Amino acid sequence: MSREIPQRYSEYRGLNIPKSKETEWTREEILSALDRLQSGETPRKELWAIHSAVTTLVLDGRFHDQLEPLLDASSSIEGVMRSQRDHLIVAETIVGRQDIQYRPGLIFRAYDSSREDLAARYAGLADTLVEKPFIAPVDEDRRQRLILALEKTRIACNIAKRIV
Repeated sequence: MSREIPQRYSEYRGLNIPKSKETEWTREEILSALDRLQSGETPRKELWAIHSAVTTLVLDGRFHDQLEPLLDASSSIEGVMRSQRDHLIVAETIVGRQDIQYRPGLIFRAYDSSREDLAARYAGLADTLVEKPFIAPVDEDRRQRLILALEKTRIACNIAKRIV
């Protein structure tokens, strides 16, 4: 908010809201988003966007205790998302969109939180989400870049490749 609407951010900061209250609100938003992902009532076209938003909250707020519930929610939408591109977007969110030197995404966060089991499960889910090739070359190139990033992440986290 400080970049997009500096005046609004200044007004917000002027309210002197305690950090503990902000953390409480963020946790409530995470729980609400996880519920929306798993409810079966959320429109399919909105699933990837909700997933992306809740992942940002979990990663930015360092809500490590929500990594497993987020994995469960991620797994629950895998079979319901409307398009192959939605699957790719969710896989990118899991793997991370930055260079691996910055340890992006949920796999690294789980691994760095000493939850190697969750890191391996996230990697397996990402594999599943991108296993089907695209017909359009631009989308297939994007999928191949993600597969390469996933492989580098697996190596960095010492996660064995899933055997099919």
